[in-house]
Amino acid sequence: MSQGPKRRKGSRPASGAPVGVPAGDFLRAFAGASAAGDDAAGAPAADAAGAPAADFPRCPHETACGACAHIGLPYAQQLQVKQGLMAQLYSEAGLIEGADDPRLLPFLGMEHPYRYRNKVMSPFVPARGKPGGIGAGRASDRRTHAAEARYGAGQSSRRSPARSHARPHDRPHGRSPLAAARSDRASAVGQGGGGSGADILIGMYAPGTHRIVRTDGCLVENPQAQQVIRAVRSIMLRYGMLAYNEDSHQGFMRHVVVRVGHRSGEVLVTLVTNGDDFPASRSFCRELTRRCPFVTTVVQNVNERQTNVVLGSRERRLYGPGFILDELCGLSFRISSQSFYQVNATQTEVLYRRTIELAQLSGTQRVIDAYCGTGTIGLVAAANGAREVVGVDAVESAIGDARENARHNGIDNARFVAADATAFMRDMARAGERADVVIMDPPRAGATEECLAAIAELGADRVAYVSCNPHTHARDLRFLAQQGYRLETLQGVDMFPHTAHVESIALLTREKPVKSYAYVNISPSELGMGGEIKKPTYENIREYVKKTHGLTVSSLNIAQMKAECGLEKQADRSGDKKQPNCPPEKREAILDAFRHFGMIEDGSEED
Repeated sequence: MSQGPKRRKGSRPASGAPVGVPAGDFLRAFAGASAAGDDAAGAPAADAAGAPAADFPRCPHETACGACAHIGLPYAQQLQVKQGLMAQLYSEAGLIEGADDPRLLPFLGMEHPYRYRNKVMSPFVPARGKPGGIGAGRASDRRTHAAEARYGAGQSSRRSPARSHARPHDRPHGRSPLAAARSDRASAVGQGGGGSGADILIGMYAPGTHRIVRTDGCLVENPQAQQVIRAVRSIMLRYGMLAYNEDSHQGFMRHVVVRVGHRSGEVLVTLVTNGDDFPASRSFCRELTRRCPFVTTVVQNVNERQTNVVLGSRERRLYGPGFILDELCGLSFRISSQSFYQVNATQTEVLYRRTIELAQLSGTQRVIDAYCGTGTIGLVAAANGAREVVGVDAVESAIGDARENARHNGIDNARFVAADATAFMRDMARAGERADVVIMDPPRAGATEECLAAIAELGADRVAYVSCNPHTHARDLRFLAQQGYRLETLQGVDMFPHTAHVESIALLTREKPVKSYAYVNISPSELGMGGEIKKPTYENIREYVKKTHGLTVSSLNIAQMKAECGLEKQADRSGDKKQPNCPPEKREAILDAFRHFGMIEDGSEED
């Protein structure tokens, strides 16, 4: 999440307005602009109309958490600040002419900017001085040996002697796994091991620290997801499961990740454990679904690495199908624990629909969806006016999800390729293929110059560029301008209200220079060029058409025109004449190349 200053009270820029935005410092500039909204004494900011802003929700964790650095500002004011900083950044990049440039459209905010996060996660951290906790001594470790034997170390048996005895057949006859765990827990408590609600911490890490801040009252997280996290913690405490200690690499439960379907209401719970063995997992899931009956599936994800990466590579389904379905822009998407899916589905629909509007799809366009991920925006384009969509992404698992999503929705005019986007588009261009529209949503680092040059080589008439980083966005738009593209529209979308994050969309169109030509038909003999003339190659013809007409033609296009003109296929054309598939503008350009190289005379292509 975006982070900002812990407090917004105190000094502010002397101008009381956003100052310059150096590269890579958009978030800090937003923080400075936000600070200008409070006076030195910390009085509440005024809303857009100037009235005291005392009627909007206040987060109880505002200063401790820091994730939503600007939740103390009225939402309308947040949008104004973001709009102003966008205007400044893109103006300094030479892309627009100030805040009043008609190409810069108003920021698209949320109607209800709360409880929007449909993906919520929490670590499980042992409290200091508690069993297995940070700083727990040897005596504490001995007292909780029974619980560790069943849920504690979380290592594979070859690394953890304690776990080698925690096998299902070793438990006392007649006791269920959870009953055994309860007995173990009671034993630990009876020996002074503790057991209060403070034994396991949940919530979020405070900015720049490993200190957990409990966030039960968070205003942006889905309330059902919060309920699941509390329930998992409660079940862990009840049955003696130990939280993971990142210092000692001991403990069983590391994280829980909850995903809630925005429209479907389906709920996926992913339990991240420090080992494969999950004793009494069925009983655990039964208890969880009893407390949270809206949960539709539970997955165990195993992560035994000493890393701050949440998810591991191994998984198994504990309850339900192992995935959920959700609807986005009228399509259904399958979401697993590893799937990329925007955490704010409401604004994702706004972002995607606006992107499709800007692309102006009319049923005839071939669309490239670069950095397509799981294919969400490409499939929306395929279902809303694209003749054909080709999605490309380097992550094979994401492409697998994209293909599955296409099959699931019955979309047959979209295909997805696992490849580097730059190399893929460059190869397409060199093969003489063309795209009418390119939609791209690269990572925060933006696109490479090679990728942007490949887009130009493809001859795309329109480029819809979605970005989560205004700085790399502006940089890439400048490069595309050098490739002959003109910025038509720029607009921000508030994907993460109350943070400094900015998502932006830009539409660029290809500038087609107006050229006029005076054709003079001179035969080789008139130029004194007697003898046999060397025939031009297909590459010579393609280069001439590209340079003279700005069009990219394929070998098939040239072959079709050669056949039509009788240059390669000597056929009786006085009968049933087949209409070539070559588009009219390319047909004329290729015929001009034939004339240029003396392959035909003016009018010879006609009957």
